[in-house]
Amino acid sequence: MQGKAIGNDTASAQRSLQGWCVARVGVAGAPFPLRTALEGLGARALALPTLALCAAPPADVKSALAAAGPVSAWIFVSPAAVRFAAQAGLDAAAVGRAPVFAIGPGTAAALMQRGINSLHPAARHDADGVLAMPELGDVNGTVAIINAPGGRTLLMEGLHARGVRATVITAYQRSRAIWTRLDRERFAAFLAARPRALLLATSGTAIGHLVELAADAAAQLADIPLVVGSERLAQHARALGFRNVRAAGGVDADALLTASIAAASDSAA
Repeated sequence: MQGKAIGNDTASAQRSLQGWCVARVGVAGAPFPLRTALEGLGARALALPTLALCAAPPADVKSALAAAGPVSAWIFVSPAAVRFAAQAGLDAAAVGRAPVFAIGPGTAAALMQRGINSLHPAARHDADGVLAMPELGDVNGTVAIINAPGGRTLLMEGLHARGVRATVITAYQRSRAIWTRLDRERFAAFLAARPRALLLATSGTAIGHLVELAADAAAQLADIPLVVGSERLAQHARALGFRNVRAAGGVDADALLTASIAAASDSAA
């Protein structure tokens, strides 16, 4: 569903984010699909980069692929995984006829742009959603997870629990973003919006880097409502010091927007 449609549905249900400032933390330069919907509800939407991505050495990717041997299925965890894997030579020909799974529709679209058909969960666009797909349950042999270090470990654990051999192909690396003066000005504007400031995040690493980048504002951050994709991520955020965390139950646009509206409503009550 497109952001505009989500915003119209929400407005018709008399829910609003009028006057709120909503900041999404994540990868620098990444798309912000909810921006239109948030702004349609009266919110000011900001993107705060806390993660930077770079390609893993192509030789390392090729070596990992060779070590994996014959691959029975592929799982791509993000559009970035698709992009960086392609740079290392993992194209449609290399994937072959093995089934391909995407974490969500954005990743599936990135694969399709490179001529690779894939399947993705209809509802939950996360590790649990992929693991619940019946098509994945039919896979025998080695499953290759195209990932970055430390990401989507639940996929590996879930597959191993089933007795499936899984291997991670590290196609890219993540690091803490370096904030420019403009980024710091945006963050200052976000803090100034309190008590009508709200955070969105779908990555534990992105949240952790925000805490590091904004160490001087730890006390202010702690009480700002934070919407995340899952209860597992909510527990991680609480461990980092956030006191007002809401799990959306998914990382799709509908779930995140609904949770954002509920978080704002609870904070304003």
